[in-house]
Amino acid sequence: MTLFSVLFRLSTYFYLRVIPIHRWARFIIPGFYFGYLIAVFWDVAPEPTVVVIPEKVEVIDIIDSETNKLVEEDVVVTGTAVVAEPTLNGYARPPQAIPSSGNSTIDFLGSLLLGFPSKSRLLNMAGVVINTLLLLSAADFAYTPLIKSYNPTFTRVGAIDDSSVKILVRYPDLQEGQLRIVWQRVHALNTHADIWKDGPVLDIEEEKDWTAIGKISNLWPSAEYVYRLANLNSTFLPYPEKPVSFKTFPDPRSSSGTRFKFIVGSCMLPNFPYNPAFPERIKGLDIISDWIDSFNPKPVNSPSTTTAPASPVEEAESIIAEASAAIASATNTPISELPIVKSILDDAKPREIGPEFMLMIGDNIYADVPYSTGGDLEAFRKLYRRTFSSSSFRKVYERLPIFGIYDDHEFKNNFAGENDENKPPFANASSAFGTYYGDANFDGISDVNYYDFRYGDNAFFVLDTRRYRSVPASDPESMDLPTMLGERQLHALHTWLARVNTTTTFKFIISSVPMTSLWHGYDGQSDSWAAYRIERDSLLDVLQYVPNVFVLSGDRHEFAFVEHRGKIPEISVSPISMFALNSMTLHSKSIRTIEKTYLDTIYDVNGASLEVTVTESIPEERAIHYIPSGNYKFASLEVDTRNWKRPTLKLEAIIGGKTAYRFEFIGQPVAHSYTSSLALSFGGALKGVLNKIGLMRSVF
Repeated sequence: MTLFSVLFRLSTYFYLRVIPIHRWARFIIPGFYFGYLIAVFWDVAPEPTVVVIPEKVEVIDIIDSETNKLVEEDVVVTGTAVVAEPTLNGYARPPQAIPSSGNSTIDFLGSLLLGFPSKSRLLNMAGVVINTLLLLSAADFAYTPLIKSYNPTFTRVGAIDDSSVKILVRYPDLQEGQLRIVWQRVHALNTHADIWKDGPVLDIEEEKDWTAIGKISNLWPSAEYVYRLANLNSTFLPYPEKPVSFKTFPDPRSSSGTRFKFIVGSCMLPNFPYNPAFPERIKGLDIISDWIDSFNPKPVNSPSTTTAPASPVEEAESIIAEASAAIASATNTPISELPIVKSILDDAKPREIGPEFMLMIGDNIYADVPYSTGGDLEAFRKLYRRTFSSSSFRKVYERLPIFGIYDDHEFKNNFAGENDENKPPFANASSAFGTYYGDANFDGISDVNYYDFRYGDNAFFVLDTRRYRSVPASDPESMDLPTMLGERQLHALHTWLARVNTTTTFKFIISSVPMTSLWHGYDGQSDSWAAYRIERDSLLDVLQYVPNVFVLSGDRHEFAFVEHRGKIPEISVSPISMFALNSMTLHSKSIRTIEKTYLDTIYDVNGASLEVTVTESIPEERAIHYIPSGNYKFASLEVDTRNWKRPTLKLEAIIGGKTAYRFEFIGQPVAHSYTSSLALSFGGALKGVLNKIGLMRSVF
């Protein structure tokens, strides 16, 4: 009984709190439980009959000395007596001793926590009750999400650039089947706060799981807006109760540089580690929400109560951003380098800024954990509805634009699509992903899920590492070269690199799986770029000549900061809210080395300096920092390119709500090529400046 109880409780704890591996838990946990029950009832015996068993019996005869007759017979029993239990054959056997540590407190805790047998019938019954509740908890964790229905009403901001925004809406039970997005610009000098502009009309249909995407165009760069949902007659719908705010990205033609922050993370599962009191909670997103609150963002209660920007410096920077493209064209000088502007910005004190958007780079649902949903479209949609029903997620997606991409668990573990749309479960899984993430992402080539976007003078390319990947050959002598990206996507990536190489400052390549080959252990070499080494190496051959390029990845449920070829940083961070390995699975450096050549200055005995060329052998990959533990991880990256001669990127790894690691990267100056079309750029910039300072009556 003791063995079964201990194994049952340990396996249940592991399943609910450590790693929810359902494929073995669904057999092992019930097996240990029923083994425990059988042992409990097998050991239950009837009330014992008291039997005195003397160790020594002595009979003493008392005889009359005169008559020589027996007067009295006395029986003397010596030794101790024990209580025996009846057995099936009627013979008595000594009772089984109950293990005891000799310490009543330890015995009590052992019985209560691990189910050790106790002399107390009440404790033994408590053990049965506790084990039964644990079994029910495991069943609740695994199967309740399959039974329970989720039907959230929500809206969120998706792709956003300098002049447009995509808005995703899910609104079931809408009587008319249509709604309208209404919007207005937020501005200190807005005297028409009660006037809303009509936006797109959305058809809310069951075929798309009651979702639709609306796009608002012709917006100003670096400008704040709010929107609401309304009936076709422009009366507001009950949800959202307050306007939802968003801010457009800076003009990519701007030469003033940018300063912004964004969040990156992957891997989240509601209610893990398991807590029956909060079945839909995603604790990692609660932590992200609290972290956003730490920057004291100014909530938009209603358009009529909006106020001016927090500081004159912020207002000046916004005006500068709108005018900079035209001035740069006319003077061939970045506006931040003009003397009068430089003096204003130099006097400004740095201020903390909140994130502008969030990148969710895979495993946004778990279609195979804790229980595989199969390949049904409705089952995939239900998992997305569950995550968007979570109040934890709502506190984030109603405040930040979110851009996403899938990884394997949106399909099944270690999924390789092999560029085959008919390979199960790709069609249904990708359709559900498109409904809740993909359609709200940035527009790109039709029928693909990879995409790129710009934030001012910084560029992003989000890879699809699942749809096109082939299965690595098991035969080491095979001549077939496996691919991660496929020919079409690889060509798109190289084209993007050529386009942004000298026209943007920082470049970010987002890969749902790590590019580093330093990970070992379970599927560390088979499911990452390590299994596609030839394609990876050819890509690194190009990236080493691209200034200020970063790789952002996830999937491994650990944090690692890795350097490729002595100059290409990779930041891998996960999970947002899932299990952590809590074990060392990353090598500190690679076996393979490369030759690095650089200039060094030496001094002779007379103090004269001399530049010499130095060549040294360095690891092809090395881990700069590594943190495996923590169920709740994400990374914040703050980019500042306002000083084009010294662009910086600040990395902050947040684990469990606390900063666990910081690093500041000093980038290379990139001489941008500005547009020569002064008429086109100056007209738009002048209009933005006049609007900013209130010389235009229309604020739309």
